[in-house]
Amino acid sequence: MKLNSRTAPFERLRNESRFLAALTLTSIALTIGCGDKPEPAPAPEPAAKAPVEITPPASPEPAPKPAAIVSSERKPVEVAAKAPVKTTPPAPPVAAPKPAAVASSKLKSVEVAAKAPVKTTPPASPPTSAKPVQLNSTIQKVSYVIGHNIGSSIAKDALGLDETALTAAIKGALAKQPSKVSPQEQQAAMTAFQQHMMAKRQPGAPAASAMSKEQTKTVSSVIGNNIGSGIVRDGIDADANIFVAALKAGLAKQPSQISEEDSKSIMTAFQAEAKVKKEAEAKLLAKAGEDFLEANKKKKGVTVTKSGLQYEVIKSGNGKTPTTADKVTTHYTGTLVDGTKFDSSVDRGTPATFPVTGVIKGWTEALQLMKEGDKWRLFIPYQLAYGPQGRPGSIPPAAMLIFEIELIKVN
Repeated sequence: MKLNSRTAPFERLRNESRFLAALTLTSIALTIGCGDKPEPAPAPEPAAKAPVEITPPASPEPAPKPAAIVSSERKPVEVAAKAPVKTTPPAPPVAAPKPAAVASSKLKSVEVAAKAPVKTTPPASPPTSAKPVQLNSTIQKVSYVIGHNIGSSIAKDALGLDETALTAAIKGALAKQPSKVSPQEQQAAMTAFQQHMMAKRQPGAPAASAMSKEQTKTVSSVIGNNIGSGIVRDGIDADANIFVAALKAGLAKQPSQISEEDSKSIMTAFQAEAKVKKEAEAKLLAKAGEDFLEANKKKKGVTVTKSGLQYEVIKSGNGKTPTTADKVTTHYTGTLVDGTKFDSSVDRGTPATFPVTGVIKGWTEALQLMKEGDKWRLFIPYQLAYGPQGRPGSIPPAAMLIFEIELIKVN
């Protein structure tokens, strides 16, 4: 994960009540590799040929009817643009079936293209009608609007998800529980889902095998976890029960309890309120960081640069010093002022390699002062880190950061 990623927590809220539905389906579309495709150019008209006189047969036999061709074309998912997500490559295309010959008396055989119907997988558990819910607080209304929009979008695009697995995964993610699906299971299920959706969305695509119930449940769990995790990352303390009830109503294509106009008003007010809270939180964290740095710079062994970056040497090396043109391999652990760990290559057991200029400003400055073999502790003001917006889901706004970084190699 790049250390200079910057995403304001509520830039995506805009003034449109469907912001999270679009955002979620963007993730789904990119995950399965079935985003919008450009329309093919119209085929050229065939050149006119001189009529050929053919003697009709004395007693022609009726030609067999060609096999029914089932169109797999459907309207592409309308999604909002988002940072690209790594996708599973599609399986090699299956060879198209050979055309069947139609016999005719005294006439040359005519080839009629035959295509097998595309197999579709029905939902493992069909949507159930949702009962109306009481919406008293603002967060309950916000939860309902988001849940209903996402459910309606999934129903509209006929993703064929398992409702039980989907809602269970969403609730788990909203409760900040880890996904129960292993990476291996996720890859296998999403590959099958990709092939299935490609066959449905692209004219002429080879028919895909129907997904098993277990595959459908796994895919539903993966998508549900992504939906719930995305809401948590955006700092929305959603009411899980209200959200799921609204999602079910959307899946069942029931009308929302909240009108479109009221939904927009609710989301606009929520956005404004959240912005005020974030700004207040940022001021408190900025003050805490300034106080910490002011006391820290007086400690023995701490060096302060002109930019305000502070560091202390834990271990000295004698290797090469990187420049802005280099890449480096490092091990690091990042924490907040209160000691909360938000990232660690050490815990992952794999060093991170990246360009010197591909990280936050505090890192870029420190790396050009270090040598291979050095291990330093960095104290980075928020202005040299992730700025006033922070990084949603892991780093609060205006947060001062502490890193232990070991420069392993200059590449």
